[in-house]
Amino acid sequence: MGLVIEKAARILRLISEHEPCSLKDLTAATGLNKSTLFLNLKSMVEVGFLSKNDDSSYSLGPELFRLTSRRRYAERLRLFAQDIAEQLQHDVDEAANVNTIDGIHYTRVAASDTLQPVKVDNDLLNQTRFYRSATGRVLLAQAQPELRERIISAIGLPSREDWPGIGSHEQLITALDRIRSDGVADRVIADGQVTYLAAPVPRPADAPPVAIGICMPSFRFKDKHRVLVLKSLHAAARRLALMLAET
Repeated sequence: MGLVIEKAARILRLISEHEPCSLKDLTAATGLNKSTLFLNLKSMVEVGFLSKNDDSSYSLGPELFRLTSRRRYAERLRLFAQDIAEQLQHDVDEAANVNTIDGIHYTRVAASDTLQPVKVDNDLLNQTRFYRSATGRVLLAQAQPELRERIISAIGLPSREDWPGIGSHEQLITALDRIRSDGVADRVIADGQVTYLAAPVPRPADAPPVAIGICMPSFRFKDKHRVLVLKSLHAAARRLALMLAET
């Protein structure tokens, strides 16, 4: 396996430096048997690491660019997320956080707590289970269908405690589609004492889902403060999307 990976890496380096490359050029540069090299190239084309051009030469493929783009997106997310969380916390004076999906795992990227004298317990603030938090539900709702099904297969359906009223896969998908359509999720927990809101961050189709959340005592989520919280939440999501899109 190590030799196979080493060969693939060598081929990719050569093509990245001299693309497009013909089979003849690559055979001479690598010293590999022509038939063996052709099979290696064929496999790399099939998985998208290489593209075969009309003249039968080879160039780097779309899957490599997709992986590179996702890596840059993740790096920029970690660079900007904390500033966004802190600005949102400052705007509404409530606990704010930014979350994403890493592989199939719910991942907290940034968080900023409120300075209010009455605030949400840390155990509730730090929930990183998909069904238990509004951000987790938004992340699942925004995930591509294949990724969403992989996550559901891994974690199972929600319990009655985690998501009342969801007792089947069909009900879960319907609820997630509704969240995706609404562009926001809310979750009232701790016997109605805590309200958790989340909104998706607009993103390219091939980027991992990102959600911004606000968590607060329910008694504060009303009247003018309710309007401010919802407005600021969506504004923060748009602001982060613009920062992530900048090159």
